Amino acid sequence: MMLSENIYFLRQNGHWLLGPDWWKNPEAAQLELWRASNERALEFARHLGARYHIVRYEDLCRKPADTVSAVMAFLGQPEINIGPLIEGIRDRGNIGRWRNDQAAKVVELSRAARADLERFGYEV
Repeated sequence: MMLSENIYFLRQNGHWLLGPDWWKNPEAAQLELWRASNERALEFARHLGARYHIVRYEDLCRKPADTVSAVMAFLGQPEINIGPLIEGIRDRGNIGRWRNDQAAKVVELSRAARADLERFGYEV
């Protein structure tokens, strides 16, 4: 998400969330938006206790059967044939793009960004 070409939300709300100069470094703004969104999701999840389950997009695309099975188990659903549920789920080549696409510019932004990436299971 942090290097997505779809920056509609950022264009519409960047000035409110990140200040008026966010557009000077769109990659940094995307990363900060990713950080803020995930932090808010975790804050909300803390109130839910054991009633939330994190699913990483990368895990869903790379291991759809395992990931969907884990979600089904979390929801207390019986084991079923998940083949139809995961049909079409795959890595379309976008996963990990941040490592190659201007990675130095993005990853060197801050210690906080590094810590957040590591907290969500990304090797920096």
